[in-house]
Amino acid sequence: MSNDFSDQESKTDEGLVAPLLTIGLFGFSWTSLGPPEVHWIAPLIFTSVVGIANYAVYKSSIDYMIAAYGPYAASATGGNDFVRDFLAGIAALYSHACKCNSVSMFRDIH
Repeated sequence: MSNDFSDQESKTDEGLVAPLLTIGLFGFSWTSLGPPEVHWIAPLIFTSVVGIANYAVYKSSIDYMIAAYGPYAASATGGNDFVRDFLAGIAALYSHACKCNSVSMFRDIH
């Protein structure tokens, strides 16, 4: 196993699709609450773009950690998984309040 920095950095090439995450989120929000003429498949297409971008960013970060940490890769990826799952669990605490506040805020606009 070589510790060449360029070899480790080559593992992050899949992360170049990260702008698709922004495009997918914007497109989903634009089509899901848009005019009724928008076809039902449009939000699903943008959701799949978000899923592909999330997977690519996650996979490239895991590949980079495996290449960078070598024999300690199990601890590094385990720590990454713990933090990711911990933050997802915390999101359940504030997501309901965030949704209720945003719905009441946008109700006055329409």
